[in-house]
Amino acid sequence: MKHRLFIALHLPDNLNQDIEVIQKQLEKLKLPLQLESLDKLHLTLNFLGRVETEQIPGINKIISTVSQQYSPFTLAPAYLDSMYKKHADSFVYLGVSGQTQTLKELQKSLADSLSQIPIPQPEKFFPHITIARYKKADPTFIKSAMDQLDNLEFNPLPEFTVSDLTLYESYLSQKGSYFRRIGNFKLL
Repeated sequence: MKHRLFIALHLPDNLNQDIEVIQKQLEKLKLPLQLESLDKLHLTLNFLGRVETEQIPGINKIISTVSQQYSPFTLAPAYLDSMYKKHADSFVYLGVSGQTQTLKELQKSLADSLSQIPIPQPEKFFPHITIARYKKADPTFIKSAMDQLDNLEFNPLPEFTVSDLTLYESYLSQKGSYFRRIGNFKLL
């Protein structure tokens, strides 16, 4: 059996509440956005794709080993922006600041270790928290909508401590996706 997995940072509830305030501001702009539900907010480190059940214990071991090489560190949602992708979902996200070098090193360590299983990993890592997705794919329309985000007042959100990694299983349906946590790994 195959499982669609990814490794991410689970966000604290107080941060999700701050993000909900931003999402309500986005709604007022009347843009064609589908807001991410609060229970789905996260920062993806590594997307693993569809993996066999037999691979999960090895994945858990890798995440556990890597997580024990890092101490807790802090990040803060620092800016609001959009990403336009020609042949994929375009989205609104929060970019992060803080100990981003540690975040990048952690992600790279996971990617290097996972590639030995082998689970292919992307060459670029773009740390962000997706908070909404554009409903329409027309490039001109999306770029116009993206310009409206400049009218939204945004103040950086408080920092949060990254103290663990989460392994999620993602399920796709006609109504969208939903996630289930299947593993939690503490940083040292």
